[in-house]
Amino acid sequence: MLEHTLRTYQSPTRLVQRLGAIRELGAEAALLGIRRPLLVTDPGVKAAGLLDTALEALRASDVEPVVFDRVKANPPVDLVDAGAAEYKKSGCDGLVAIGGGSSMDTAKGIGVVAAHDGSILDYEWGHDPIKNRIPPMIAVPTTAGTGSEVTLWAVITDPKRKIKFNVGGTSNIASWVALIDPELSVKLPGPVTAGTGMDALAHAVECYTMVYHQPFTDAVALLAMEYVARHLRVAFSQGENLQARYYMSAAAMLAGLAYGTDSAGAAHAMSQTAGGVHDAPHGALTARLLGPVMEYNHSGEPERFARMAQAFGLDTRNVSMWRAAEMAVEYVHQLTLDVEIPSMQELGFSEDEIPMLADKAFADPQTIGNPRDVNAAGYRRIYEGKAPSPAGSTNETRETRPDRAWRAGIRGEEQGELMTVDVARSLRKMFVDGEWVGSESGRTFDAVSPATGAVIAQVPEGTRADARQAVEAAHGARSAIAGLKGFERSRRLHRIADAIERRREDLARILTLDQGKPLLAEAYGEVDEAAEYFRIAAEDLKRLEGSVIPSASPSKLIFTRRVPRGVYGVITPWNWPLTMATELIAPALAAGNAVVWTPASSTSVISVALMECIAEGDFPPGAVNLVTGPGAEVGDEVAGHPLVDGVGFVGSTATGASVARRAAGKHVMLELGGNGPMIIFGDADIDHAIEGTIVGCYLCAGQSCTAGERILVHESVHDEYVAKLDAAAQKLKLGDPFAPDTTLGPLNNEGVATKMDDHIADALNSGARLVLGGRRAEGYPTRLYYPATILDAVTPAMLVSREETFGPIAPVIKFKDEADAIAIANDSPYGLLGAVYTRDLSRALRMAEALEVGWVNINESSNYWEAHIPFGGRAGKRSGIGRVGGHGALEQMSDLKTVVIEIEGS
Repeated sequence: MLEHTLRTYQSPTRLVQRLGAIRELGAEAALLGIRRPLLVTDPGVKAAGLLDTALEALRASDVEPVVFDRVKANPPVDLVDAGAAEYKKSGCDGLVAIGGGSSMDTAKGIGVVAAHDGSILDYEWGHDPIKNRIPPMIAVPTTAGTGSEVTLWAVITDPKRKIKFNVGGTSNIASWVALIDPELSVKLPGPVTAGTGMDALAHAVECYTMVYHQPFTDAVALLAMEYVARHLRVAFSQGENLQARYYMSAAAMLAGLAYGTDSAGAAHAMSQTAGGVHDAPHGALTARLLGPVMEYNHSGEPERFARMAQAFGLDTRNVSMWRAAEMAVEYVHQLTLDVEIPSMQELGFSEDEIPMLADKAFADPQTIGNPRDVNAAGYRRIYEGKAPSPAGSTNETRETRPDRAWRAGIRGEEQGELMTVDVARSLRKMFVDGEWVGSESGRTFDAVSPATGAVIAQVPEGTRADARQAVEAAHGARSAIAGLKGFERSRRLHRIADAIERRREDLARILTLDQGKPLLAEAYGEVDEAAEYFRIAAEDLKRLEGSVIPSASPSKLIFTRRVPRGVYGVITPWNWPLTMATELIAPALAAGNAVVWTPASSTSVISVALMECIAEGDFPPGAVNLVTGPGAEVGDEVAGHPLVDGVGFVGSTATGASVARRAAGKHVMLELGGNGPMIIFGDADIDHAIEGTIVGCYLCAGQSCTAGERILVHESVHDEYVAKLDAAAQKLKLGDPFAPDTTLGPLNNEGVATKMDDHIADALNSGARLVLGGRRAEGYPTRLYYPATILDAVTPAMLVSREETFGPIAPVIKFKDEADAIAIANDSPYGLLGAVYTRDLSRALRMAEALEVGWVNINESSNYWEAHIPFGGRAGKRSGIGRVGGHGALEQMSDLKTVVIEIEGS
């Protein structure tokens, strides 16, 4: 027994591997005191003459077996129970299993029942414990890669439930001796060699990448992978090649040892549950699913997948870790084709069965070990061959590679379904200097979903030391990223956009779970916008121009060019965690800066998911860094660090002021708070204004710096407007953000919900009239669900007018004329964005000029913007400085360098 801090490894089986080992079967049985074993095998072994060889070896040592040769693939409950009955009836004192994995599993199951009582059903994993060791058992594998001779599990089929279930997880079920004789697998049919060999590879891959791997199992798993990569094709094509058979039997044994006592991952969860539905060969089924599962998983453990590429014998020199990880996946896809693993359709499965298969796989306990969280929807995508994944250094898509094994799954169009994202149990990591790391403190914090109240992940609680390390890494990477030519940076930014688009479904669902916004109404759109920001930056940098300036001297040539600023700190909020991050990170990278990003703690999970996509851009190590943790520590450290050359911040006005103080002397871009206004004149199209108000006040549950936080309505249309707004707001659907008809999700955190409570109470106490909503909704998983709220008779002196409420609220203020509207609108510390509804073009232009804001929408919601348009607050207000969006952001995040050249002979 080898003990490790993470887990305990147990291997009680004595291993005998050599040519002709079958002839020692009788002697081994005698050493164990076996005189009358139950010999468990299948008709194929009998037909091949191997049973006679075994009987001869046993009888030579005066061991007389009772033959039980009824084993079939995917052994069912009644077969195991019948074997146990035969064992007891015949007075057997041990077991001999000869054949493939089915014979091994049947014998182990018989041993469990023989050592206890009842049915094998009673010992399904998680039910009655296996207290007694099974009778002495000798395992003699005859296939290319079962590994069952050394694993601590048996897999049994329950035809009534159409499932496979595990028995074991304890040394009490292990065989006592394994006789591994490569000669027994000579002339094995090619399909059996392929399926069992790939099953051994699946054991090694899933063990090596599962979340509780440990050094000993790492070593044997990598060696098993190396043997399969070198010898499976030969064993498949040359049935009599004894050397290939020898190494494949060793690979199976090593992979089985690595498999150990713990669960594996998604490939085995899928193959075992699917095998319970159709009587498909386990090896072929696992082999067919291994490539797509690796495609799904390699973004979760890129370092390990890159190391597997080396074990496969691939040349990973001069390629990035991400590219090497993809190479490992590509290799397994190609190996699956080379050994002619049948498709899912050929194995008997249809498209209609996908939802049922996915649900069964999700319920399997082996999902615990998977390196990436995978829910039922994820299993569906894997079965269909649509697993999302990083693309390393290539822009290929699944559609452009039809010759590869993407067809592994059951092809079919994805059907939308109500599903939350299962990111529980996972430990998210920070990204520093090209590596996924935890905090130097070792501490983590719980990420709690505002939608469900459940802990969805543990996230590193970064410290100032972590932030300093990230800044130093970025500082060290300045030359490397600045040295990338513009078109090369453009290609890498497009690569990030490609990754975001491939993972659209995954990102949107994580965004909904982590932030709370409705999936269909809002989350998909934000994911799309994140990809757009990277594409805009990728194209804008191609047109990042300087200028040629006339000189007073006839011998001088003067020109300017844009150069990187150096290290840019990016600090982002929780309300639009993808949009706000990408509107800064994309132009920063486009300009050639290194980036240190500190996102809001309450949306760290989606931030890590975005970072996975950014890492696929394959920028130099240290060029992009992510540090999670409290903003007061990590954000503050980044803003004030002397090696940081510029800071981009999106968030509250109070925090922005602190950032500005800490970043004194650096280039600063601040996008801060706002509070409307939206102004509806008497000549406005009221119905159109109502539509705009709904978007302005209730998009993202009002948690937007551009929300319509003050609704100024001319007295002549006031009553009509309020009545229509009430009717429209009542049609909004508050509820489960994953439900397709939900248009209003929960608030993100208690702080903003409390502010809603306080502002509403202040308004009502000061004379405002409550038209709709006004208190937290009951009967939801958290207390963050707030219905659409309308306040009338609001005055400029109320908190809801003076401050940024940041909730689903429409405060209505009546005004008399244009001058009154301008006075009320400008009587605010904020100056971010305003909206005006009027049919009078001259009035619209006058209002656009008069409003003290950085952006004015005419006859459009305050929440309307486009990613390429410069956006920011008005000077003299508390809504920030600088502009994000489009070419303006790229210019601000670069420096202007002037070059003067003396031209000789001029």
